[in-house]
Amino acid sequence: MKNQRGESTLSTIVAIFLAAVLMFLFPLIAIGEKNDDASSMYVHEQLQNFVNNAASRGKISKEDYQQMQAALASTNNSYDIEISIKVSDKNPAIKSSTQNLGDASHYTVFNKQVMDELTSNGVIIVKEGDYITVSAKNTNQTIAQKIRDILYGMIGKDDIAIAEQASAYVTVTGNN
Repeated sequence: MKNQRGESTLSTIVAIFLAAVLMFLFPLIAIGEKNDDASSMYVHEQLQNFVNNAASRGKISKEDYQQMQAALASTNNSYDIEISIKVSDKNPAIKSSTQNLGDASHYTVFNKQVMDELTSNGVIIVKEGDYITVSAKNTNQTIAQKIRDILYGMIGKDDIAIAEQASAYVTVTGNN
């Protein structure tokens, strides 16, 4: 009889412990995931504001970039931000007797060149027809990722919870 009562007490303690884990840990994961979703929407909005501003003004300024960085940092996450510009290189149409070979070609200026230009000049002038793309990915583990890592032991540090991208077509040629 003592043996059954001891086993019953132990199983009750285990059941209470599991119930406590289920009552507190899973809601924490849900709250963390909602926080990640809200952060993701906020990051997308900030990126879209940045590219829309640059596209409508015809320039990307170092101050605008720093303001975007500060806005993203307010989510309590760190981000890898990349900017690329697809530059429209308009050439006069090459005409032959049989076909028009085209009015424009494009080349891409990638993040390193963009950041070098912003650092040295403080501004990048873009022109009508260019296309600006900005992306951001979190580089830290969010709270939801940390809790899932503890609970499941499967989430690695390379897992990305927030990855957003925004782009805009430049509608005006900028000037200093």
